[in-house]
Amino acid sequence: MKEKNYDLELSLILARVYKSLKIKSGHILDILHKEFTQDDLSFFPRITLLAAQGPKGLTKKVRTLAVIIQLMYLSTEIHGQVPENRKNNNFLRDFQLPILTGDFLYSKVSQIICMEDCFEFMDELVDYFTELNESWIKYLEQKISLEELCEIWYGGLAARCMGMAANSSGFNNYKLKVFRELGFGLGILFGAQKFKLSYEEIEKSWQIVTNALKQLPPNEAKEILVKEAIGYYVKVADAKYLEKKDLENLVPQFALFNEIMLSHVN
Repeated sequence: MKEKNYDLELSLILARVYKSLKIKSGHILDILHKEFTQDDLSFFPRITLLAAQGPKGLTKKVRTLAVIIQLMYLSTEIHGQVPENRKNNNFLRDFQLPILTGDFLYSKVSQIICMEDCFEFMDELVDYFTELNESWIKYLEQKISLEELCEIWYGGLAARCMGMAANSSGFNNYKLKVFRELGFGLGILFGAQKFKLSYEEIEKSWQIVTNALKQLPPNEAKEILVKEAIGYYVKVADAKYLEKKDLENLVPQFALFNEIMLSHVN
């Protein structure tokens, strides 16, 4: 996929997502008074599109999958913002609205799956919701760590969306595993910034990403993937270094790009 085509496809996906967030009383994000970053609104559609580079190319179902995954992500983020302080005075804004809005987005996911005949994605999506909800319970009971929750919440969703996209575009089982591994690492990297995980955790997730990228042959799609991956890594890793004022260790971005692009493990 050429970068120009990729940008166009992404803009069309984001337009569909934005349309899905509209209800009669307004736009969901405005009603919630919640700020989402550009990464919040585009990370999952980006990696979904980039995994769809198989023989069948970017199919209609992959485009729909990108919308579904983004709505799922937003619904989990909105549900996750409910404060732990049960004495909060703004009950409607801080409790009822996030819960109702998250549930509304879950229903939109089901509606799109039915209307677009995307039932082949259902098992993966149900598994994800089940695993995430169980993990939230364990985390609140202090049975798992924040790092483990991050792996399931963000790593699990990213692994599934890249795996399903790669499968829909016709990749073989080996490539499916590579893209799932890549998604898992990218998802943890994405979540690490939100959860403010340690630099050691960031490095562990980056190692997963680089190992997966090196198993993909050099082409235009890989070039975009590598740029995207390094962009997220630099954003998260450099922020951690700056916190520690360890300026000598800033990520050598261009050297990293060349190293990964020239590597190809058969």
